[in-house]
Amino acid sequence: MTKKKEAWWAPRAGDRTILKNDPFLLLGRLLSPWSTTEQIAKAVTVAGEKGGDWEPFLTYALRQWCTPFLYEQFQSHDLVDSLPSAVRDTLKQHCLTNRVRNTVFRKVLLSLLRQCNAKNIEIVLLKGAATFTDNLYQGAGARAMLDIDLLVKQDNIDEVRKMLAEQGFEEILDPGKLPDGLPTDERHAHINGYRKPGTPVIVELHYNVAYGQGGRIVSAMQAWQHLDHMELDGEKTFILSPTWRLLHNTVHGLIPSCDYIRGEIRFLHLLEFACLAKRYWHEIDWRMWLRAAKPEGAETAFLAYLHLACKVYDMPWPRVLTSTTLPRLHGTRLFWASSCAARQVGCCLSGCSWFRVLWLRLYYYLKLPVWVWENICYAPGIDNLPVRIRMLLKKTLSSRSRKKI
Repeated sequence: MTKKKEAWWAPRAGDRTILKNDPFLLLGRLLSPWSTTEQIAKAVTVAGEKGGDWEPFLTYALRQWCTPFLYEQFQSHDLVDSLPSAVRDTLKQHCLTNRVRNTVFRKVLLSLLRQCNAKNIEIVLLKGAATFTDNLYQGAGARAMLDIDLLVKQDNIDEVRKMLAEQGFEEILDPGKLPDGLPTDERHAHINGYRKPGTPVIVELHYNVAYGQGGRIVSAMQAWQHLDHMELDGEKTFILSPTWRLLHNTVHGLIPSCDYIRGEIRFLHLLEFACLAKRYWHEIDWRMWLRAAKPEGAETAFLAYLHLACKVYDMPWPRVLTSTTLPRLHGTRLFWASSCAARQVGCCLSGCSWFRVLWLRLYYYLKLPVWVWENICYAPGIDNLPVRIRMLLKKTLSSRSRKKI
């Protein structure tokens, strides 16, 4: 039996003062798939004690794309009526809107799967699209989706692209995704997205599972070897097996947008991590999950991500894993950064100390060149070193890169 193990820096789940003054932690306890009805009810009470003003809290939840899930969570625990009427109406509207949006996404995906199956083209549903097949979330409106991510074999990319064009999709031109004709092109994961006019649907066709370093941790070759056969309304498809799905979530939550070094882990990613862990706890190979990070030296980042999930969602720690002081310290850094981001929308009484802000910014700027070298400028082999150096200089000196920084 796995027992809960909180890190030395984690607050007690029932500490009302800490929950009241930390909107990041409060939102986590309200969203957590591990929370009981009683725990969620107590968190609602704490939220109501903050002067009765839910607006800053809802603003933060909306920025994190979590308001639809919040309503589904309250509804599944029969706590909707415990909310102030204005809050209840706002959350319900967001959830209903997202249900309609997801229905459109599902319909478009089903049509594309039907065409692909007719031509024996195998499709792997990634991220949000995969949740259509296993009902990972409690309601149809819980998971906010920006696009449909599909893994397609390189040989089939052009054929699927043609199908999208026949269905009226239009290519979203993005110069940043165009290949440079250099070995560093290995960092890219998908072609330009395709938008269906008149709908919110965007489809991204992946030939690699993840961007940059994440694509080396979870390679396309490995992904195709670790699949579960699924069906969506009778149409055959695939999703990654639980351990590999958790791996994909982890690298996507840490690497592509510098989230780990920046420190601002997005709730949408961390929540899905907790939901996957809850649903597939006995199927996930936690040792393998951590072992996959070793070749890229990402074990500390993985464990810090896990520490953060355990703290924010009151999630149990896997017994087969051990941690050291360094991942715990980085877990603290991630929590501080995310809490500071929540405080910026005025969700709590106290702000971030100058020391925390200075430490967070200093770490980011010190680690950014390393991130650029390992992701944007990566190419295997010593022979590609000159190409990598030129790419590093190009990215460092470009105005577009400076704006991103």
